Amino acid sequence: MQAGVGGVEVPLNGTRQTRVLAALLVAANQVVRIPTLVAVVWDGREPATAIRQVQDAVSGLRRNLTACGAPPDLIRTHRQGYRIGLDPLQLDLLEFQEACAVAERFAAAGDPDRASNALRRALDCWRGDALADVAGSALEVDAARFNSQRTAARRQFLALELSLDRHDAVADELVALVREHPFDERTAEQAVLALCRCGRRGEALELYERVRRALAEELGVDPAAPLRELHRRVLAADPTLSGEQWPAERRAGRESATGQPVPRQLPPTVADFTGRAEEVELIADRLGGPPSRSQALPVLVIAGCGGMGKTALAVHSAHRLRERFPDGQLFAALSQAGTPRPLRGPAHRPDQVAGGAAAAPPGRYRGPLGALALAQLRPAPAGPAR
Repeated sequence: MQAGVGGVEVPLNGTRQTRVLAALLVAANQVVRIPTLVAVVWDGREPATAIRQVQDAVSGLRRNLTACGAPPDLIRTHRQGYRIGLDPLQLDLLEFQEACAVAERFAAAGDPDRASNALRRALDCWRGDALADVAGSALEVDAARFNSQRTAARRQFLALELSLDRHDAVADELVALVREHPFDERTAEQAVLALCRCGRRGEALELYERVRRALAEELGVDPAAPLRELHRRVLAADPTLSGEQWPAERRAGRESATGQPVPRQLPPTVADFTGRAEEVELIADRLGGPPSRSQALPVLVIAGCGGMGKTALAVHSAHRLRERFPDGQLFAALSQAGTPRPLRGPAHRPDQVAGGAAAAPPGRYRGPLGALALAQLRPAPAGPAR
């Protein structure tokens, strides 16, 4: 852990000052109670003079910070503890979290390029694991939480880069991420796809086999339907897996086979989505099969009372199936907070739901495989889920 003011490194005199500063920074702009600081410094083995020693450590921090040019009220005393006031650009943790929030807004607005750039800035804030050089069990939960946020941002960044067909830049990092998280099937799908698009089909098959074997030996399960389907397409040398057949604009993730911009409007998925395994598998089986011109694209409806996670399930499943719909993914919030809106009239023409393109022809988003569309309808009345 390092602290600096105007390029001048602030000295931290001993373990107590380092741990107290770490505890204040973890909860930046919030009051940290003295008992919390005592627990961080001594891990449950505090001496009788613990409170006094924490007060001394804070005083020492103030002196060192002020000597390097920080304002004297940077660490303020409150009745129950202390608070350090910082702007997002003054703390790498806050800068990381702010950049992630910006990325979410760009992704929700259907701008994956800017979302990816924001996540790149977020990941650049990291220089290793969180609080790696600050020992103590009291901060372990916080460190694990921050590291989990970093992993989620890394996954989302790689997914966005892949959606923009920058597979050459992310293939090796995706493979490394699969090694770190061998049971993460979504990342495995992305890695297999990236390797295929880089012309590394053999490596893609080897990676699938490693993941399949790990799942079978450690968890006693087979890969889920989307990963199995992708494996089948790799074995069959499905030409739609390769970006070489597409025009340069489409390889850049900007145009579909019709020459129109590819809509990528899915909101960010929940990084730690859990449960609903049966429903996720059902959706994957219904929508994740091989394309067929002899059948209409299926329609699925998720129904249930408000707040039970219908949209989260739909968005999570849609992200898993994105590669099945290369001509785009649409998202329309047709109702907010239980206020119904009629699904008729010119405002809900298919060419206007996505992006508000009133002048676009009705077939704008229809390509060889079609586009995946999600509509968020009003909540169902209270009652059992259906």
